Amino acid sequence: MPSQTARLHKIAIDTSILTKNAFYPIAFSMVSGVNQVDSIKVLLFVNNILHSDDCLLLIDSPICLTTLSADRTASGRTGTGLIRGIKYQQSDGAMHFYTLDIVSPDWQLTQSIHTRCFINQSTLDIVTTILGDYDVQWQVSESLLSSDNASSKRLYIPLPMRTQSDVSDYDFVTGLLADIGVSTLWVSGDSIDELGTWWLVSDLDESELLPLSYRYAQSSVQSGQDSVNALQMSARQLGSHTVIVRADGLAADTIYEGQAVDESPLTTDDSTVLLAAPSRVNSDEAATNVAKQWICANRCHRETYQATGAMRGLSVGSPVSINNLPSIGSLSTHCIAVTTIGIEPDNDSVSYHHQVFIKQWLQRTVQHMQRHVTNAIHLSIPDHGYDIARDTGVWVSATLLEATTPYAPYPSKLSFVSSTYTGLTQARTGDASLSASPSYDSSVSTDNLQQTITTPVWSGISPHDDGTTPPLRALQLSSGAAHGWQFAPRLGQSVLLNHWYGDIDSPVISRALFDGIGMGDVDEKDITTRDSGLSNRHNLQGGSSPRWHGGGLGHSQINDDDSHSGWISGIAQYGLSADSEVSLSFDDTPNKIGLQWTANSGTRANAETPTITDKATFAPGEHVLELGVLRHRF
Repeated sequence: MPSQTARLHKIAIDTSILTKNAFYPIAFSMVSGVNQVDSIKVLLFVNNILHSDDCLLLIDSPICLTTLSADRTASGRTGTGLIRGIKYQQSDGAMHFYTLDIVSPDWQLTQSIHTRCFINQSTLDIVTTILGDYDVQWQVSESLLSSDNASSKRLYIPLPMRTQSDVSDYDFVTGLLADIGVSTLWVSGDSIDELGTWWLVSDLDESELLPLSYRYAQSSVQSGQDSVNALQMSARQLGSHTVIVRADGLAADTIYEGQAVDESPLTTDDSTVLLAAPSRVNSDEAATNVAKQWICANRCHRETYQATGAMRGLSVGSPVSINNLPSIGSLSTHCIAVTTIGIEPDNDSVSYHHQVFIKQWLQRTVQHMQRHVTNAIHLSIPDHGYDIARDTGVWVSATLLEATTPYAPYPSKLSFVSSTYTGLTQARTGDASLSASPSYDSSVSTDNLQQTITTPVWSGISPHDDGTTPPLRALQLSSGAAHGWQFAPRLGQSVLLNHWYGDIDSPVISRALFDGIGMGDVDEKDITTRDSGLSNRHNLQGGSSPRWHGGGLGHSQINDDDSHSGWISGIAQYGLSADSEVSLSFDDTPNKIGLQWTANSGTRANAETPTITDKATFAPGEHVLELGVLRHRF
């Protein structure tokens, strides 16, 4: 049995789990970076094969991976985390090889997806509320709590509304923090009882990590020596000279605008216009702040250093000094991303006899880890990297940012509007008389520029449904007041778009596909008739309104009428009565209709002057179902 005391790499795990086996790591790979979860894979062997119950006990257990220093003394952790999975690799009869999949504890936030709203709470309050549900130690840097910088002030400002819409807690929290210029990084602890801390910082020098110093030694590779084998500066043209941020003020002739200038010679001589979400930018000052943050983020990704070598102890956020450099002498930086591989040195017989298997395992796992990590350093490990790892125990590839350049994240995607919207709009969904909740009735608001109709979805066609399906599938709409009360939007018309998850936007219509009802039929059973077939003139100028025709894809379910095919892409016309309404309905029942719509102008129809009739008729001037694409008005 190998001696644990003589090994360079060790793992610590709850001993109550390892009653029959000791784990002997022979290789590992680790990928970590700012604003991302640390990921570690460890290749190890045991003398007795693990049974399924043993593997289940390992899942979610804390683990600590350590690497001895060059003088074979404990130099602290290489990585800590929770065991996410264990996978069998191979056996040679005497030894059985497994891979442990390890993640930093902040990974837990990626496993919970929520839809919820936070009203009149600060960013810090929201983060505190969410993280309170997790067993994760986290810390706001002292500098961020006490300083007077912009990020510190914005950390405490109450936000009117922030909505988490079907995204993980990790994406939501990191997005909130990125919007105010705050980054996150995981700092590992040194034992299974103290796994580490998730730090919230506005700059990398706030992490309180000890500074590290390495010697540049390009021409020498000595066993056990911590040194930088190669150092290369990476500079690329990135970003525009001028960044302009605009946001719709959601009022007549009101557009907020701010801009910032990037003086770097590596920018392109042009301007970039970013369209910010009205929920995030509500003043010219806020627009200017977003422009400045965008430029700062460009600087962080424009000029970096790539260092490789045997750099033990290196972690994200660490201040790194590289000495003995030709010409410049030394370089002061911060580590913003790191990929590490470790191999038990060749004096271990297992590593020696299985070196081909170890190399193949490292190549495969590093490639897989980088493919699943955002902003990872995509690299192929050179052959001399494996040589260095076998000689010294580790080989590291790190992205370094010069210490004089402050780190800043890009604002989250929720800070910006989408360039286009594609969705369904409808005049009215829901039957207030059948719904158990009066909130399913349509509500109307106006600001003399826009009229907004909020119409949650009603799914009464499903046998298992009670008429109160939550409005999780409805894209809400509005209709411009300048065009009257109607639901046949014209090209170029500005609309106020209220997303069901609480955000707002104000694009204009660039093109639309109308429902097509109004082909001019006059038979009494056809819902498309009104005033001798003139209803089509409410749709498009000149009365041109081709009806959606199924072309044999389905059949009409108008009562006693199978002569009109009414299906297209899963949307069907269904039989109507004087009590029915314009509705867009969804059904989750397996093997049932997934989507249907119905329309009439009965007493409950959503029109300014409803047409009272004893027969189900359809008036596109009042009721239209539309597929359209919206673009922004500036």
